[in-house]
Amino acid sequence: MVTPGATVMLVGDSLAVGMEPKFISLARKGGYIPVSHTVNGTSIFQWIKWIKSDLEKNRPELVVVSLGTNDAIIYDRVRQHAGLYGEFTKIVEESGAILVWLGPPDISPKRIPHIAEERALIRKYASYYFESEAIEKPRGGDGIHSTHTGYNRWMGAAWDWMIDQNILTKSDN
Repeated sequence: MVTPGATVMLVGDSLAVGMEPKFISLARKGGYIPVSHTVNGTSIFQWIKWIKSDLEKNRPELVVVSLGTNDAIIYDRVRQHAGLYGEFTKIVEESGAILVWLGPPDISPKRIPHIAEERALIRKYASYYFESEAIEKPRGGDGIHSTHTGYNRWMGAAWDWMIDQNILTKSDN
């Protein structure tokens, strides 16, 4: 269990960018030290290069990651994804941090045909996997990204789930 005073880190793509303000707010309210590294348009291919330095610099006890949607778009490289997801997970867990993966949201297979396969691949490696597709999130015009309200609802549900899973300690605030 990660207790107040610990550093908690959010990493990921544009979906993480949207959840970042709520993550920081919830972490601070809970007595945690929030750090984040979120970059629009990224995939596991970039993060496998960045995660070691983020871990060394920030020394988090918890890493919350939102990746997979962009990878599903380039699903023709799935064999590479599998190895990289496994390597990413190993790097984070060997640092001593708990890894929580926020699964890709409920996106129509018409929009991103291989999103279900990508979710299954991530689940294979993630020690803790939050089922994001179950959260109702208002969407923006592209059908992928949420509205501000949607991102807040999504991160709030994920945070509560981490408390229910005894990953985080519930705040008395």
